[in-house]
Amino acid sequence: APPGDLLLDLPEAPAPLLERARKIADACERHGVTLPDAALAFVRAHPAVVSTLVGARGADQVSAFLEAARTPVPVELWAELREEWLLDPMAPVPHASLPDISI
Repeated sequence: APPGDLLLDLPEAPAPLLERARKIADACERHGVTLPDAALAFVRAHPAVVSTLVGARGADQVSAFLEAARTPVPVELWAELREEWLLDPMAPVPHASLPDISI
């Protein structure tokens, strides 16, 4: 949750988008990872991506992002997301469970 001093003037996400995000998060949980773990792995799988930049408000968030980036994401997750049409079948995905991150 955002800190109390953070003011956002954003529209509410549409219900279908929230439902899709919940389904993806549920699939992640079934495979023992979090949605942020999978999101960082997914972004790095695209051949055009050479680096990933995430915003952090403090050292604790930086540590959490580093941990998420180092978390192996099972390749079976990507197959499930494709089977359930939660991920475009043509989207590039990681081909191994081990993270390819160097810090």
